[in-house]
Amino acid sequence: SGGTQRRVGSAPPDREGKYMPLTLIDSPPSGSPLLREEIFGPLLPVVTFDSFDEAVETIRGIDSTPLALYVFTADTAAAESLLQRVQSGTAVVNDCVLQHMCHSLPFGGVGTSGHGVCHGEWSFQTFTFPRSVLWRHAKFDVDQTVPVPARHAAASGGGARRAKLLEALILHGPYLSLPGGRSLLLLLAGAAAFVASPYLALAALAGAVTVVVAGR
Repeated sequence: SGGTQRRVGSAPPDREGKYMPLTLIDSPPSGSPLLREEIFGPLLPVVTFDSFDEAVETIRGIDSTPLALYVFTADTAAAESLLQRVQSGTAVVNDCVLQHMCHSLPFGGVGTSGHGVCHGEWSFQTFTFPRSVLWRHAKFDVDQTVPVPARHAAASGGGARRAKLLEALILHGPYLSLPGGRSLLLLLAGAAAFVASPYLALAALAGAVTVVVAGR
């Protein structure tokens, strides 16, 4: 892995006893697995830097989207700047791991560190698929029963206004839910058919039938 090992404590590693003392690895190379893979053990790589910009570039060079970003500083502006410049799944200022124990916060990765979040409602949203279902009537569907000339004819003058009103009535009327709305829609459909062309009259009739069928 490279770097200089600095053991904390006097007890040496014990393979048979499955014991590994806390060990700091000073300045491991940028390609070291200690910096690019998860460490499930008491090993802490330490990388030094001379400027804030160098620290940001070092983090980005190791992993542009880490699972967690822990910032220890009394400088609020520096902490805010680092949070803005380094993307991560989660972030904690002046502590670590606590975000995973706070169930009101979503926990998860981004980019190379994972996808999706868990905890509370966030777990439900992640593992639940919102299924969309659009169900159209098999026989009396407004958009299918209105004749093509009525839906796409290019009317002019007052006829254009009447056609627009009738189109709105036919396409949106059946989905209105108003007290006595069915009778009102039938009345309006008949009035519109009276002043419109035969195509629009037929369209109004189709819309009226749809209103009656949908209302049952």
